[in-house]
Amino acid sequence: MTNSELERKQKQAEKVCDEWQRKAGDLQTTLDRIQNDAQSTAQDLIHARSQLEETRDQLNAVKRENKTMSGRPLCHIVTDRVSREGEAIGSVRLSVRLLPLYLLNRLTF
Repeated sequence: MTNSELERKQKQAEKVCDEWQRKAGDLQTTLDRIQNDAQSTAQDLIHARSQLEETRDQLNAVKRENKTMSGRPLCHIVTDRVSREGEAIGSVRLSVRLLPLYLLNRLTF
């Protein structure tokens, strides 16, 4: 082989080597991007799992409350609510009845 043939083969080998180095660099960049995406996705998954657990806890609390309420007859629940509202209505009626007396006393003094 002559010198020029050897130089030509060396240049071709350098071109191949440069191309493989470029490809390796591109692959490293792609790998870094994918690893960052995977880390972000893992963090999102952890957050979603904690939200799921919190939601499950809330659901269980509501189920317990519903179970407690279902053991109590509905008529008692309604009666309690009506009596509380009835007390409020009675208080308003009393105030309305006493209002003329209050106004009369203010006017006379």
